[in-house]
Amino acid sequence: MRPMNSGGWTIESADLRNASDEVFAALYVLEEAFQVEAKPDEPPTPFEAFRAQYRSMPSYRESRAWIAYEGGEPIATVTADFDRTGDNDHVIEAFATVLPAHRKRGLARTLLAPVVEAGETDGRTLFMGYSYSPVPSGAAFLQRLGAEEGLVERESELDLVGLDRALIDQWVAEGPKRAAAYELVVIEDDLPEEYLEAFAALYAVSNSAPRDALDIADTHRTPEQIREKDTKRHESGSERILCLARHRASGDLAGWTELGRHPSEPEKVQQFWTAVHPDHRGSALGKWLKATTIVRSFERWPEAKKIVTENAYSNDAMLGINNQLGFAETAAWSVWQMPLAEVRRFVAEAD
Repeated sequence: MRPMNSGGWTIESADLRNASDEVFAALYVLEEAFQVEAKPDEPPTPFEAFRAQYRSMPSYRESRAWIAYEGGEPIATVTADFDRTGDNDHVIEAFATVLPAHRKRGLARTLLAPVVEAGETDGRTLFMGYSYSPVPSGAAFLQRLGAEEGLVERESELDLVGLDRALIDQWVAEGPKRAAAYELVVIEDDLPEEYLEAFAALYAVSNSAPRDALDIADTHRTPEQIREKDTKRHESGSERILCLARHRASGDLAGWTELGRHPSEPEKVQQFWTAVHPDHRGSALGKWLKATTIVRSFERWPEAKKIVTENAYSNDAMLGINNQLGFAETAAWSVWQMPLAEVRRFVAEAD
């Protein structure tokens, strides 16, 4: 951790992979405040789950934080993420949180200065920021910054308590008939070695998801990175259900979907990627995959009350499936972008 003084505040930086519990405690205060503002009717993310997402980061991700303190209390932070796969090494991603009582004091602008410095030192040229619709101050700041809204994702929830299972059961029953050339493989632990290379190749299908105006390239995963992700998942204590679609005749993997949960949040399940290879579309594999995985989640996580997911508003195919299942829109995430050099000019205006 490196302390700096600016504007009467003390600003400390930290590498979140190796940060102390004191750093995470400070960040958690800010996270709790954000959660109260964003989702006042929900309990905040438990500290264990919050800390685990950073402690279990794979080696191909790096996350740093700059935290502003006043009177020894955390009042604002900006976290910055770096992709270390080499796929998008021109991008630095950032998310700012400022306590409501301390907004309009120039904290976010001040905290952007070390972010710009870190990005430029690392050779990054594109800044990407995030805002959440229930907290409009984030979008307002990014608009003042001059960023362009490049992608908007719909956050949705599936109510598992009041869910009518008839449609899900129907999709499970119809799956083997509509996609007779395929079989599903449900995996609840590490990915078996026999599927490792094939799944790494299949991961590239995720690049077919809409990116709208975002200036980013395709992403890929190596077998080693996928295996490391399994290891980190164990370290974090997270659980998952992965379902693969396999073409019987060729043995090729045709698609997948994945659900995840952390034991500290037993009522909440996260829906991750669902994707089907273009060569294998047209047999309702997506519906079969999702329905089968949801049914398995009932058995494994009977205490779960909802499934949460995010999809681009332009992703008509996936939103169509989710809408049929009963996912209801709850909020929206926006991804903003602008050249890092322009962020530097914005920061310099305060000098």
